[in-house]
Amino acid sequence: MHTAPTPPGDAALTPAVAFSYSALPAGQRDWFRAAAGQVRALAYRTACDMIRVGLLLADARGRVKRRTFRAWLAAELPWSRSHAYRLIQVGQAFGPLVDATRAERIDPTALYLLARPEVPAGARKYAVELAGNRPVTAADAREILEAHRWTPDPTRDEVKAHEGVMKPVRDAERAAERAAAGPGGEARQAAAWRALQALVAGATVVHVAAIVEDDGPDAGGDDPLYSVTVYAEGDRPRNVVRRGLADVIGAAAGLEPEKVCPGCQESKPLGLFSRNRKMADGANRYCKACERSRLAALKKKRREQKRAGP
Repeated sequence: MHTAPTPPGDAALTPAVAFSYSALPAGQRDWFRAAAGQVRALAYRTACDMIRVGLLLADARGRVKRRTFRAWLAAELPWSRSHAYRLIQVGQAFGPLVDATRAERIDPTALYLLARPEVPAGARKYAVELAGNRPVTAADAREILEAHRWTPDPTRDEVKAHEGVMKPVRDAERAAERAAAGPGGEARQAAAWRALQALVAGATVVHVAAIVEDDGPDAGGDDPLYSVTVYAEGDRPRNVVRRGLADVIGAAAGLEPEKVCPGCQESKPLGLFSRNRKMADGANRYCKACERSRLAALKKKRREQKRAGP
C-alpha cells in the first residue's frame, strides 16, 4: 500500500500573492486571517484525503473477496459503490505520483476526471507537473484530457475500404519526413527557434515539456509528445501539444503547419485534426469535421444492418 501524502507546512499553503490586511477594518483583520487559514486547510484536506481514502479502500478491496468488500462498504461507509470505486481510482492513480505540496493544488473534480482508467498516464503526469507551479482546476483537467485524446484506430474493413485514399497520404507523409531530415529541416529548426524567441518576448511564462508514457522511447515505445503552455498577463493559459518539438513551438506561436484532409480534400491547420500519436505528424488522417461525418455514417450503417437482421 502506498503512503498517503502528509500535510505540508505553512509555506506550502501560503498564496503566491500577499494580501494587504491593512485594507480591512481593524476589527475584521484577525477574523479574515483565521478564515483564510481554515479555507486553505480544508482545501488541502479535500484533495489529500481523497487520495488517502482511495488508497485505504484499494487496500481493503485487496484483502477480501469482492462480495465481502462490497458488503463491508455498504454497511460501514456513507457512499454509493460507484463513488467508492471512483475514490479507489483517485488513490491508485495519484498516490504514487503526487506529493503533499502538489496535491493541495489539484481541484477534487480534476482528480476525478484525470483518475479515470481510460486517461493516459502522461496526462496525469502533466497535471502533477503543472501543479508544481500553480493550481490545477477542473477546466485545466478538461484541457489536458482534450490534448491527450486519442482517436480510435480504424477497423480492418475501414482500412481496406479506404486503402486507395490512405496510401497516397502515407506516401506524402514519408516524403515530408525525408524533406525534414534534409537541408530544409535545418531551416525549419531555425524558424522554430525564432518562434520560441518571439513567444518568450511576448509572454510572462512559456512552459515546454515532453510527455512520455511509461513504456516510452527508452522501452521501445512511441516517441514523446511535446507540450507548450503560454502564460500571458490578462489571458488564459494557451496549451498546444504536438508530436515534434519544432511543430509544437510553431503552433504555439501561431505558425501552424497544414496538411490535406483526404475527406474534404482541403489543406487545413493541424489544430483542426484530432490527435493521433500513431501518425507521423501527431494528427489524425481526417480533419475533425470529416471524422465526425465518417463515424456518424458508419454508426448509421451499423444500425441499419442491425435492423435488417442476418
